[in-house]
Amino acid sequence: MAKASLARDVAAVARGETLSCLWEREDRGGHFDLADRMFNSVREAWLSASKHNMADVKELIPEFFYLPEFLVNSNNFELGCKQNGVQLGDIVLPPWAKGDPREFIRVHRMALECDYVSQHIHEWIDLIFGYKQYGPPAVDATNVFHHLFYEGNVDIYNIDDPLKKNATIGFINNFGQIPKQLFKKPHPAKKISQRSSVVDPGPITPGLSFTTGDRLFFHNLDNLRPSLQPIKELKGPVGQIMQSDKSVLAVEQNKVLVPPTFNKYVAWGFADHSLRIGLYDSDKAILVCEAIMQSNGEIVTCVCPSVKLIITAGTSSVVTIWEYVRKQLNIKQSLYGHTDAVTCLACSPAYNVVVSGSRDATAIVWDLSRRIFVRQLRGHTAPIAAVAINELTGDIATCAGTWLHLWSINGEELASVNTCVGRADRMQQILCVAFSQIQEWDSQNVVMTGSTDGVVRMWSVDYVQVPKEDRQVVKEGVDTKENGVRNLVKQISISADFPGKDTASLVKSGSESSLSEDEGETTTEVESTQEEKIEGKKEIERAQEEKEMCSDEDTNQVNVHIL
Repeated sequence: MAKASLARDVAAVARGETLSCLWEREDRGGHFDLADRMFNSVREAWLSASKHNMADVKELIPEFFYLPEFLVNSNNFELGCKQNGVQLGDIVLPPWAKGDPREFIRVHRMALECDYVSQHIHEWIDLIFGYKQYGPPAVDATNVFHHLFYEGNVDIYNIDDPLKKNATIGFINNFGQIPKQLFKKPHPAKKISQRSSVVDPGPITPGLSFTTGDRLFFHNLDNLRPSLQPIKELKGPVGQIMQSDKSVLAVEQNKVLVPPTFNKYVAWGFADHSLRIGLYDSDKAILVCEAIMQSNGEIVTCVCPSVKLIITAGTSSVVTIWEYVRKQLNIKQSLYGHTDAVTCLACSPAYNVVVSGSRDATAIVWDLSRRIFVRQLRGHTAPIAAVAINELTGDIATCAGTWLHLWSINGEELASVNTCVGRADRMQQILCVAFSQIQEWDSQNVVMTGSTDGVVRMWSVDYVQVPKEDRQVVKEGVDTKENGVRNLVKQISISADFPGKDTASLVKSGSESSLSEDEGETTTEVESTQEEKIEGKKEIERAQEEKEMCSDEDTNQVNVHIL
């Protein structure tokens, strides 16, 4: 049975910068706990709690299901050395995680959502909050603890002896407290309907399935068909599409809808360089602000995180946060970081961040609450045309030229792929990008891109294990060695593409691409069977050079295929 304990929770996530400070300064008098008592290995923690030490009680805090960063000592904190000589650093993961914290979190979350857990969740409720918390049922279930752990057994405010009072408080803080009992009778089991599995039956993800009614569009790519009639007709090119309840809303270019009701829009790009707010139904402007050009240049892009905040950016390279109160627009903060015009913006209210993409080939993550710079995403080979943020996972997608990049919210590049197909002189540029984000643990989620060739493509991110061995890379006639290849290969492969109404069917180029990550560096391998791609323009060759593209002599390659 788990007991709520601040000390145990903070100890588990002590590798995070903020919580490490809390642990070091407040809980341990200026230093970390003894190395032998620190959380260091998933296997050792499991064996200690389940077999070797029955007095050891562990709690799976929420970070185990969504935050891979807490498993990595990215700040290189001095956590100490154990008695057996092992220096503490990153958490030692089980073999099925393939040495990758994100894979550990992904599979762990999938296990949490599986049918087996749903069928037995009532047993856990009985132990933690139910009838097995007290009395003979608790004794039969080996679920008893020290009397100080139970709510109401001690009143610390009535302890007169200060030494005894402090000792009691410290005892509870370090070893935890039993939650309040909510149920006196056995909790009923969850009803599990007949399910049909829609995920690959891999050995590390058995039993994960969804109901037939839960099947989503990316589970049925072969059945997707365009609508016979337009669902919305606009006066100009489409700028934003938004689903609200059971309807689909859309506005023209240089317009964005205002949440949460989406009955208003913000518009820009007028001859007088004004910023306007209008009604969605009547298209009538209710506010015109003409003071924009004076200090912020020409607006190129805009997002609305809330009904009171508007964020604009453009030719001045400055990201401006506006506050809309009492039918007036006032500048709340100007953010400086780009060296060229800002071309695109994306905002995540869930993570309270804004991402800006620029012609300087960088993207910047900004903290919306503190309105400060967080980090810069580099490595693009062209101006950034589109950015998107996954509201569930915090992952960030950036698009530059024909390249699609996927980043974690902490700036780690997870994968990248060149979406170019066909001849090199007919490359399609990516114009927009979006995430499917219904169930974050669903491995079949896709990243969708729209390109200048009128085709919508869906991309899936896969995790593939490759051997740990030296491999020979042949690049432009020069032999080089890549040592210490990491266990996990992250790749983006195409799931499906959907040509536009007036676009001819996509011709496969026979190209194959995969992405592999070595110790701190990502390499992309592309095999092409067409001479047109080999004889591409110099600009494309430079982009391929920066992405460290290599020939088909590398053995670890994954096809770009249509499912």
